[in-house]
Amino acid sequence: MLRPVKKDYGQHFLVDENILGVIGRLAELQPDDVVLEIGPGEGVLTRYLAARVARVHAFEIDESLAPRLDGLGDNVDVTFGDALRLDLRTDATKLVANLPYNVATPLLVESLDGLPDIALWCVMVQREVADRLFAQPRTKAYGSVSVLVQLVAERTGFHPVARTVFRPPPNVDSALIAFKRLGLPRDFPRVKKIVNAAFAHRRKTLPNSLELSGVATRANAAAALAALGCAASTRAEALAPFEFIALTEALRVRELVPDVTVKLTGSALLGPTYDVDLVVVTEDVDAARARLGADVVVTRPGTIEYAHRVRAWERILDDPALAAEYRVAKLDPARKREFFERVVDTFWNE
Repeated sequence: MLRPVKKDYGQHFLVDENILGVIGRLAELQPDDVVLEIGPGEGVLTRYLAARVARVHAFEIDESLAPRLDGLGDNVDVTFGDALRLDLRTDATKLVANLPYNVATPLLVESLDGLPDIALWCVMVQREVADRLFAQPRTKAYGSVSVLVQLVAERTGFHPVARTVFRPPPNVDSALIAFKRLGLPRDFPRVKKIVNAAFAHRRKTLPNSLELSGVATRANAAAALAALGCAASTRAEALAPFEFIALTEALRVRELVPDVTVKLTGSALLGPTYDVDLVVVTEDVDAARARLGADVVVTRPGTIEYAHRVRAWERILDDPALAAEYRVAKLDPARKREFFERVVDTFWNE
């Protein structure tokens, strides 16, 4: 007799074992892996994992499933409770799971920084959620979860899944999606706060959404957008993920020293990158440095440092040939230094 499922838990148990091979491939399972599984259900995936990895840490909310999850092997431990409330930190480096659909998104978002040892995710989720994770800016699917996931990871695999592999069959399409950790941007909790606030009022401009969410004034948000070269009328979905890193830092600068000008420079101007360089321009350099700290570049207009940090980038952006030359020169520190000196020399005495 089939065991009834509990709708409140979003239960859709795996019953077609053919999908397990796809999970194993996308998860790149190795004998020495330690895996975190959330929502093992009746243990179909758990048994598959246990036979192929060193250890499985499984977390299940439904205690009535205990008999089904008993005797899975000496390398499996099962903890019962709500995964959204439990401490999921273990020695696992991979998260492989048929995630409960009603909590998949918050679990994934919280795992980005809450489970820093997880280096690879391979999860079964609603197709809509899978599409949202790596959606592009200016699309309907693009939102806060897209930004946060893409700031931390890159997609490595995708596989649509038929409804018939589950019992009961869900009313939505599903997909397996795999992604690997790239790194964690500096001050990620603050970045996350800004991203969530930016998309909290999706139809409003970004400055209005940030002010309504209580994380920044409209004026500071508009000034931070200007540092990125964006108008105050910009909405959250127009910014690429890496631009939210620059936006967060520009807002921090504006809060600490409101009267300065902030400019985005560096490789970020030429495309997505973690290399987000913000330059603070002010006449009172010493006061700004005292407030901002040594890791922020502060310069005065009209100086040679300003020319290197700001004017050179303005010249590079205006000249596609210089931009192409920079992409090659940046790979060699000495060549990069010579390149910038030459660019600055072309206009310093103009």
